[in-house]
Amino acid sequence: MIVLDESKIFNSEDPHNPINKIVNEMRKFGLAILLAGQSPAHFSEDFIKGAGTLLLLNLATADWDDAARKLKIEKDKLRYLRPQQSGAIRMLEKGQGSNFRQIRFE
Repeated sequence: MIVLDESKIFNSEDPHNPINKIVNEMRKFGLAILLAGQSPAHFSEDFIKGAGTLLLLNLATADWDDAARKLKIEKDKLRYLRPQQSGAIRMLEKGQGSNFRQIRFE
């Protein structure tokens, strides 16, 4: 597994960006990548499309419109997010929808 924090440093919309290439090719080699960032704007559209699992924690309200559009999540689910209390997760599974589910941390 490759772990990169502060993904805005490494990510861009350029399809030739190494991160986008890795994300699109790594599963066939049995590899995984974890990128962390503070805003959906820090992740390329290509990365989001290729991600099997997305975990959202608290977001600044200024990021809600971008998150709703880019991640295809309802704003009501973003209102539910509370620091160290709740989040939202999208896990792509065969034959299942790609909706976010609310989760609580205890």
